[in-house]
Amino acid sequence: MITRKRKITFRSRPNCLLFVLALLFVGSPSISAQDPTVGTTQAPSISPPSSSENPPSDAGNTTSNASATSSPTLTPGPSFLSSDTTSLVPTESEIPSGAPSMTPTDQPTFDEPIVADARFRQKFLVGNGRIFNENEVTIFETLYQGYTKVFAQIPDAAGAEMKIVTTCNVDNQEALDEHRFLRFGHERDLHELENTRNLQEFVEAVNIDYTMTYTSLYFNVSSYPILFQNWINQNLETVTGQMQLLQLNVTEAQTASRLIVRTPAPTISFMPSDVPTGRPTVTPNPSFSPTGAPSQTNSSPSSSNDNAVVVITVSLIVGISIVGIGLLIYCRKRRHRRGLTNQNNATKHIHGLEGPNGGWNGSSHAKDEAYDGAEYPEKSYGSAFRKYADPSVTRDRDGVPSPIESRVSNQSFLSAGNSMDGDSGDEADATQIFADEFDKYKDQNLEKMRADIEGNLEGCDGMMSQAVARALIDEDDMNFGSTDYLWGGDADVTGPEIEASALGDVMDWLKRNDKASLEEKRAFMQDTLNRMVASVRHGVLGPSDASRTIHECAALLGLQLAAEIPVTTVVISGMRKNVTAQDIIDTFSEFGNVSTAAVAPSERGFGILRFKNGDSVDAAMKKYRKEEVVVQDVGVQLKVIKPGLLEGDTSNGAH
Repeated sequence: MITRKRKITFRSRPNCLLFVLALLFVGSPSISAQDPTVGTTQAPSISPPSSSENPPSDAGNTTSNASATSSPTLTPGPSFLSSDTTSLVPTESEIPSGAPSMTPTDQPTFDEPIVADARFRQKFLVGNGRIFNENEVTIFETLYQGYTKVFAQIPDAAGAEMKIVTTCNVDNQEALDEHRFLRFGHERDLHELENTRNLQEFVEAVNIDYTMTYTSLYFNVSSYPILFQNWINQNLETVTGQMQLLQLNVTEAQTASRLIVRTPAPTISFMPSDVPTGRPTVTPNPSFSPTGAPSQTNSSPSSSNDNAVVVITVSLIVGISIVGIGLLIYCRKRRHRRGLTNQNNATKHIHGLEGPNGGWNGSSHAKDEAYDGAEYPEKSYGSAFRKYADPSVTRDRDGVPSPIESRVSNQSFLSAGNSMDGDSGDEADATQIFADEFDKYKDQNLEKMRADIEGNLEGCDGMMSQAVARALIDEDDMNFGSTDYLWGGDADVTGPEIEASALGDVMDWLKRNDKASLEEKRAFMQDTLNRMVASVRHGVLGPSDASRTIHECAALLGLQLAAEIPVTTVVISGMRKNVTAQDIIDTFSEFGNVSTAAVAPSERGFGILRFKNGDSVDAAMKKYRKEEVVVQDVGVQLKVIKPGLLEGDTSNGAH
């Protein structure tokens, strides 16, 4: 039996595609492929269909397999990239910390750091006779910077001390040579010394100017310079001990004083700053067109506001005028009542002082003669020291004229003209009203002091007027709480004690301001004159004694004098604090007759001595140049007051 093979051919490509789809629908053979690569892939293997299908005939299978094996298409890469597997759990970028990233501060801070600085000057007694070197300056600055935590009472919190930045900078150093007199042993030991000036102990000192600066964002350091100064001055022994422990050759640390920088006086230009132009300036022509479009809104509210301002202004002016008129009427009535009261009191006082024959009684006349005709040792000034205990002689009380004054007042330094009693028509003149009002303050003692000072000093008219006005204003304001007019003493302070205190103040000021200008000296002289006038006004000092003291102060300051000053007064310094005036008299009576001796109040170790003639002064200074002058076992320093020169400054280099 001959079997005829059937040849199956595909006429076109669509029939092949339909066959492949049919195989996939009926039971497509599994095709396994390799991982996609760029290179040529292997031919896929075709597995026969499952047994559940009806197999075709043998001839049909052979022909179909031979015709369906076609190569797949080649691609250079996969059709698309595989995506990552989606995670159902969110990922954590970082484990959260238990504390915030920035720790909050333990206390509030200021927006800007508070800075406080101050300059100080402090004297140190040294044993090596030199200023501090660079290493010692560093030790000094570090030591003073460390005192902040002591006086500032910084809390114990961690880092609190670091929140205040303290800086100490040494600005200047100045070596000083000082000496002080001591007396040791017995009298027999003095004969064994070749020179009695060996009792003088030379002390070498250093003046250090330094600046303390405090900066902080956490603490208010505005008061730290004051706290630092107070702590240093209260713990000088502690500071000295710590410096010695740090190998600084310091034997004694003295008080720290604050340096005040004075602003220079304004300069006076003799030419104007702007030169005037030769022709007038021309302003631009006004524009014919309006500067802006007219507003569409009604301008009535602005007019109402202007009217309200005008009404308020007029009301204020009317109210002030009414109050002023009322005060003027009240003052005139009060002045009228006061004049009637003073006239009645004056009449009673005059009747009480008149004698049976119409003259003054004996006691008042005796006081006048004692005041006007007494002779005192210092004829150039007209009186010696005495305290005016009777206010009726030295000053007026309650506006009542003293018997020395007449009913017709002399020309006062406050009034514009002569103040005389007149009728009521004169009161219409404002000048006459104020002249009569101020004329009751006239004081014969101030008039005498004014005349003496104008004769002794050059160019003091304005200074004296200012001092008198200051005294009257302070007294009229009931400013009796101040005791500056006592010069550090009690209510029973004497004239010589006031003179010693005033001269001591001048000497201390000159030591602190050795390079002071003429304007600074005149300003200090004005302050001294103000206090001296107040002392005369309060009756604790006579006018002649006050003018003498002012004359001596001007000589010490080197101001121009109009009259020669008697060379009889010696200034004594460096005494013990318990020295009395009698100790001074006992020491200096060997040189001549002593007319006045006094010690400044408040135990300052400062005093004055006045001889009756200049020969005694020469004898005392002659001994002082050769050997020491001892008061209560301590060598003292002497200076003679005379115009333009302190004698003690040129004797053997004593200072």
